[in-house]
Amino acid sequence: MSRSSTQSKVIFTVTGSYVAMAVNLLTTYISLSVLRPEQIGLFQTFLLVKSYALYANFGEVQSIRKQGALLWARGAHIELQRYQDQTLTVALMSVSVVVSTIIIVGVTILKPTGISALTLGAILVLFAIEYLQYFFGNCLAARNDFELWTRGAVLLAVVSLVLLLLILPFGYVGFLLSKIIAGIVFLVYLLRVLKFRFRFTRHITEFRTMVKTGLPMSIIGLLSAYYVTADRLVVVHRLDTLQMGIYSIVPMIAVPLALFVQGTSTVLFTRSSHMLGTRASPKAIVEDVATFTRSVDRFVPHLVCMLIFFLPLVVRSLLPRYEAGTTAAQIALLGYCFFGMASPFANLFIVLDRTKLFVAILLASGSVTVMLGNLGVSAGWGLTGVAVGSAVGCFAYSVSTMYFPLRWAGYGMRDGLGFLVRQIRNTLALMGLVSVALSIIRAFGGRWVLLSTIVGVVFAIGSAPTVVPILRRAVHHVRGPTRGRTAAGTPGEPVVTTVVGGEVC
Repeated sequence: MSRSSTQSKVIFTVTGSYVAMAVNLLTTYISLSVLRPEQIGLFQTFLLVKSYALYANFGEVQSIRKQGALLWARGAHIELQRYQDQTLTVALMSVSVVVSTIIIVGVTILKPTGISALTLGAILVLFAIEYLQYFFGNCLAARNDFELWTRGAVLLAVVSLVLLLLILPFGYVGFLLSKIIAGIVFLVYLLRVLKFRFRFTRHITEFRTMVKTGLPMSIIGLLSAYYVTADRLVVVHRLDTLQMGIYSIVPMIAVPLALFVQGTSTVLFTRSSHMLGTRASPKAIVEDVATFTRSVDRFVPHLVCMLIFFLPLVVRSLLPRYEAGTTAAQIALLGYCFFGMASPFANLFIVLDRTKLFVAILLASGSVTVMLGNLGVSAGWGLTGVAVGSAVGCFAYSVSTMYFPLRWAGYGMRDGLGFLVRQIRNTLALMGLVSVALSIIRAFGGRWVLLSTIVGVVFAIGSAPTVVPILRRAVHHVRGPTRGRTAAGTPGEPVVTTVVGGEVC
């Protein structure tokens, strides 16, 4: 896969990410406006169950992404088909076991009733649907067919928005139904574009390969879920459902930002796997990823800064019931910006088989978030204290995730740290500036929303020379032809990209 091909994929990813992100934000806004914070908090609480259940497996779903990419790069399409059949067979068995286990544990320990029982049931259905989506999405990723996934993500976002009409006659039940029906539509779409013909097999000859390749990725996925949801675990443990609902504006704002960069990360994962398959050196793979991180550093922090300053006005005007979570959302965004910078580097721990170190980083960073979040709540800072823990945890994760691959590339400690600072210098400068500005603005008491908005306008004007040319380039790419390009040197295969879907409300 050429560099220009990957750049085209990244541009398409950015554009597709914006479309899906905008629609998903609108969907989330409508949900938050119509439903009560207590209902949103209940859904967010049970959503944590799904987040962890997705990684309760032997690694079969994750293995198709790496092993499948290697087989596809070698042209072993028949072997890839056989591997897909076996992994899906194991995946269906895993889903059955996990759902049964959660039902038994939920009924005997949690003993949910009424709306809680209904929410748990809906979450289990969503888990089964999204587990299969995850499998078929990895099949597309292995084949470098990201464009189809991107279109599907946009389809899912639009369908989710339309189905919110179910809230009008059915309220919270309609909200849950909209999630399930939209998930089914996306799953059907994936089956159609893949033209997948599943053949159940009783002879799982590749199980050892699945476990060896995918289990480390599954463990990483589980710890990634812990790291990403660590702040919400603190809210669930130390505060109540209402506070969980108010805190939901944090993932509402931060998760789409992370997913925006995550789309590029997914493209680079396949690219790095293909480079490994062609026996490229670790230094070449690391520096290839670093090139794209530098591009993100020049662009994304400007968007984050504008979002942070305009957020108080937006929340006060559109979501007044959630205004108590505004400061927490602003602080969390400071950390999530660094999280986005490190996302492409996180792939390298899997591609270059350094998963044990990545597990340690995830566990340590998540624990930092939990520890500082609990201290913040104990100090009386409430949701703001939780967000501080999240921001510090994100920064610790990002610096560690970017530093170690540079050492593998042959950089010494001093040179590696210098390279790291150059990679994210724009982000460091802007996030530091924003932190100081927020502290000063908050000191003005009741006028802080007005002052924050004024600063946001000034910053938007100053950022225009940087942001506008990139947006124009993305629009030009969308309008231009893409079908003539090919990936991985194979005639007839369209250049493709991805958007990784996510769920907030």
